[in-house]
Amino acid sequence: MIEVYNYHDIKEGWYFATNYIKDIIQYQQIFTSRKIDIESQETIFAFDMLIANRDRKIEKPNCFMHNKSLFLIDHELSLNIKDDYKEYKKNIEWQGIATGNKHKQKEHIFYRNLRKKRKKNSNFAAFQEYLRTLKLNKVRNVVSRLEDREIEVGDFIGIELYLEEAKKDSLNFCEILNVFYRELSKKILCSFIALLSFLCFRRTS
Repeated sequence: MIEVYNYHDIKEGWYFATNYIKDIIQYQQIFTSRKIDIESQETIFAFDMLIANRDRKIEKPNCFMHNKSLFLIDHELSLNIKDDYKEYKKNIEWQGIATGNKHKQKEHIFYRNLRKKRKKNSNFAAFQEYLRTLKLNKVRNVVSRLEDREIEVGDFIGIELYLEEAKKDSLNFCEILNVFYRELSKKILCSFIALLSFLCFRRTS
């Protein structure tokens, strides 16, 4: 452990760590449709949209598989939200996180597959229930334990208010995600029809 500390220039103090897991499989796009069910994809996608996680993208998935379970890591860029929940919800910023602002390698890892294979009756129901039943008191307890150890937690009050508002609005938040995907489907269909019409027009000209 000393060699590791010296190599990374880690100073004495508190650091976040998790159990070491051997024989992990790094996430690859091929896993999306073959090994990860749609409900799990929806739940992770919705979670990342809620916390404004920009760091689960094709070029940097930040997840791996082990014994058929998916592990999500590296959330340090999450919840960097300047607006309150209502403003963030109205803002198109989270849509840019989903689409990578039209840069494929920066798209959310499940964005494209959900766009293609999402069932008509699917409505982010699992995530909606998770958000509705979110126990914020457990989050507060963790923050209190960190503060007792004089570990900086940042603006937790702002984050707590944000999550409280999101919890109250769980059904509507998931409906916004549904509308987002429905609008995308319409745009794709319109583009396809326009292209087909253009090709037919060229052929008859």
